[in-house]
Amino acid sequence: MKKINIDRLTVLSLILFILAMVFLLPYMSSLGADLPASLDTSFFYSVADLKTAILLFNDSQAELYISIRWSYDILWPLVYTFFFVMMIIKFADSTSSKKSHLLFIILSFLPFVFDMMENTFITLILFSDIFKTNPVYLLAAISSSIKWISIFAVFIIIGYRVTINIVINCKK
Repeated sequence: MKKINIDRLTVLSLILFILAMVFLLPYMSSLGADLPASLDTSFFYSVADLKTAILLFNDSQAELYISIRWSYDILWPLVYTFFFVMMIIKFADSTSSKKSHLLFIILSFLPFVFDMMENTFITLILFSDIFKTNPVYLLAAISSSIKWISIFAVFIIIGYRVTINIVINCKK
């Protein structure tokens, strides 16, 4: 059985992450430039903010928004999740337990999960009056906040692990 080359996968994840940030993010933003609101890029929004934004969309704008969100928000989260997992694996220090490695890898998937939840709730709200209820609006807002908090947490963990790795290598 062939051994997985962690270094190559880490470099690949970094290249994909950078390419997505340089090309994919601006391109997808330009597609939605004429939309009346962008719900997905806010760290936090209230139920009232979400209701106001939803009211600004006509049917064709809602369809465009959902189309952009579901194409972009599948590809981009896959890229950043791959990057997060590979960085955590690559810079796992030998002093940490296997349980903490697993916990950090699981944490790397949380932004993806909550990104999908946010998109699902907003899609339901935009396409069906049945879901235009305060609990669904609240779930969308909470999903967005948890997504962003978990993204920041993963970056902090990666920064910490990279720093520890640099310190350990400097001592050698």
